Amino acid sequence: MEAKQVSDRIKEIVKKNGYSYNQVARELGISAQAVYRWVNKGGMIRDSNLTDLAAMCNVSPEWIRYGTSGHPESSDSMRVGLMVDKLNDRDRECVEALVRSMLFSK
Repeated sequence: MEAKQVSDRIKEIVKKNGYSYNQVARELGISAQAVYRWVNKGGMIRDSNLTDLAAMCNVSPEWIRYGTSGHPESSDSMRVGLMVDKLNDRDRECVEALVRSMLFSK
């Protein structure tokens, strides 16, 4: 993984989604300095922050890290999956039941 490319992809998705670096930091519960290091100094991003940033910006973690799989234009199912993973157990079960009923109602 080349750090410069990762930082470029982070800059791209943050800008594309209309976020400031401070908004990203607040949403992820980290310091603005950490986000600054990712985008300006090639700092390493923890897997948990990578996953949360990917969900926030509608891309796959693989796309941020490697530039492959789940480019911003093709990541709706990845985004939904990441959002469902963050639900509490009861809400996740409701979503899963709804999806099953939609899939098998025909």
